[in-house]
Amino acid sequence: MADNTSDSNQLSRPHSGKVFSRDQPISSQLLLGDSQSMWIEHNGELYCLRITRQNKLLLTK
Repeated sequence: MADNTSDSNQLSRPHSGKVFSRDQPISSQLLLGDSQSMWIEHNGELYCLRITRQNKLLLTK
């Protein structure tokens, strides 16, 4: 896996080894894969990011 400590402008997706730039958009398909939703933990709280029937992204607590 890539070492992300040398460049604070890059992120590594867990388990993929891919490195992303904080300055560039990330495709929702890349985040969600074949799923319609995913869970995100932020400050100890869980959020659900999902694709709606209208093909929009919705983030809920």
